[in-house]
Amino acid sequence: MPNLILGTTTVLSESGGTVNLENINLSTGVEVTNLPSGHRPAEVWLSTTTVNSREFYITIPSGYARYKVAGHNLTTSYNNNSLLTYPQISDADDTDMESVTAYNRIESAGGGEDFADGYVKVCVNMGNDATDNLTFEQIWDSLSITRTKGYGGYGFSQYGHSSDQQSYLYNTGFRSQSTGIVNRLRYYWSSGDGSFTGTVVLTGYLGF
Repeated sequence: MPNLILGTTTVLSESGGTVNLENINLSTGVEVTNLPSGHRPAEVWLSTTTVNSREFYITIPSGYARYKVAGHNLTTSYNNNSLLTYPQISDADDTDMESVTAYNRIESAGGGEDFADGYVKVCVNMGNDATDNLTFEQIWDSLSITRTKGYGGYGFSQYGHSSDQQSYLYNTGFRSQSTGIVNRLRYYWSSGDGSFTGTVVLTGYLGF
């Protein structure tokens, strides 16, 4: 079988009875179907956001039943800072969002529960020591699909706490009864002084 070439780029080749796809990039939202069980792509990269301000947004593209937001190495130069998430419907905060967090110290005994209305807590009272940073993941279900039910998800984070040289693990669940389509997530540091760094990646899941 001859190779399939577009312009000067080989996109389909055959070797030893195996047909290979080469040099092909799938656009955001492309879904591959009619594949055997176990071979359907599950997670698709959607966007990468560089955090450099107190407030930043993650736009939610349609076409996926579930999304993951992963934050890497977030820092703040302001001590005792908290990162909060506000899901937005038509660019307005969803005030029906409710969340609960179970938190534990990592180095020693201590922890508790925390509740929030209108937003989701990613971390609370994060420190600004040279070694303090934040890593988190959130799974959001049914954000962009037309539905008659609510939506929600779960997440976790670990970070350096302010002042006391402690680190914390957060486990969070959240839910809203709103049936509107969520078009973006708003992330907001509670204190705005100083500088902010980090990277946040959004991926989408197929196959549900």
